[in-house]
Amino acid sequence: MILTQITPQYTPPDLRPPNVMVDEDIKTIEKFYGRLYKEGEKLNQLFLLVEGKVLLSKKNEKGRKVKLPPIESGSFFGLQSLRGFHLSSHSAWVSRPSKLLVIPYDRLPDFIKRWPAVKDHMISQLISQVDKLNSDLSY
Repeated sequence: MILTQITPQYTPPDLRPPNVMVDEDIKTIEKFYGRLYKEGEKLNQLFLLVEGKVLLSKKNEKGRKVKLPPIESGSFFGLQSLRGFHLSSHSAWVSRPSKLLVIPYDRLPDFIKRWPAVKDHMISQLISQVDKLNSDLSY
């Protein structure tokens, strides 16, 4: 599952982790451009785009590359690790200088406990994604 933009009525939390977030497994990375992961690759982490832009693509049934909606600042992506499949359904690459928070799946419960605003942010994105899916299906 890919989570893109959040609903306009929702204000995301301050995306800078609080000082209590010191954790050697959860890290912020800065990447100027390049691939983060490719379709079919095993994922065991969740990404939060703090700033910048990430592009996504996947192959369709005919094997052709299809662009997916880009990930904008404040969005989570790489949620295959949450569903237990661990294989990415898409490729992701940074298209402009970006800062990402990388959260290993096994550290997510503790991360949410220490930064509860992220849980609300993630739920809001899930609701927004379901709302978008429903509006796309109701022609």
